[in-house]
Amino acid sequence: CISATFLVEPYLYLDAGSEPIEITGSTQVSNLGTIEAAPLITVHGNGSGEIHINNKTIHLTGLSSHLTIDSQLLHVHKDGLPAGRVMSGEFPVLEEGTNIISFSGGITKLSLTPRWREL
Repeated sequence: CISATFLVEPYLYLDAGSEPIEITGSTQVSNLGTIEAAPLITVHGNGSGEIHINNKTIHLTGLSSHLTIDSQLLHVHKDGLPAGRVMSGEFPVLEEGTNIISFSGGITKLSLTPRWREL
């Protein structure tokens, strides 16, 4: 007799959250799901900067060209190579409802794939 345990995410992902949103300045993004979303964010720029999502701040140092923050996998990388030392702060989430997003410093734009989801 063999016992198996399966780990399955309880989420349904919405197609509307699979396309990246290009953010070039302060903006508002409305979460279309029914639970917070764990986005995929590609940060473009050089040097140091900050990303502000609602009342939380992510600090980046040593940014060179671009960097990817994957909140679902809790992973920061550049072209697949680990780059976690560049980021400090909690992995960003997009809350239910309206989210206010801005950035400062050496960041020039964000490419945000929201990954809207429902239970």
